[in-house]
Amino acid sequence: MDAQTDALKEHPLSDVLNWLMHRAALSIGEAESRACREQGLSIRGYVTLRYIAKSEPRTQLEIAREICLDKTTTTAVIDELVASGFVVREIGSKDRRSRVPAITDAGLAVIAGIAPTIQSIENDALASLAADERTEFVSSLRKIAFSPFAMETPPSGSCM
Repeated sequence: MDAQTDALKEHPLSDVLNWLMHRAALSIGEAESRACREQGLSIRGYVTLRYIAKSEPRTQLEIAREICLDKTTTTAVIDELVASGFVVREIGSKDRRSRVPAITDAGLAVIAGIAPTIQSIENDALASLAADERTEFVSSLRKIAFSPFAMETPPSGSCM
């Protein structure tokens, strides 16, 4: 038996799902936060920018709900992205009073620049899993994250 297997069996919280998920998320989050800071982003900025780049146009409130950040935090993050030139606010097509963040070429470039580093961090985090286990883990995590339970129990506050 190796040290990791021993730790998994002996830790008093090794059977508490919430704690395990937080522990994993914190370690990945800290590594990704460091990488983002090197590119002039926060991890919240990266996630928000990535969401804007990959989704249909959404209002700030819709973005906040989708990425699990409170609306005040989302506004501040988008303000930072605008100030950095990564996002512009456009007038909403459905409601002219709303503003819809849109990614700029500079925003696309910063995502492209940091994506390999983020992928490397995630690969390192999953290094103890075989390739088929990685695929199954990510698939299972998606199922949990978008399960009826998760959708009916929205987080209060922010996910990150």
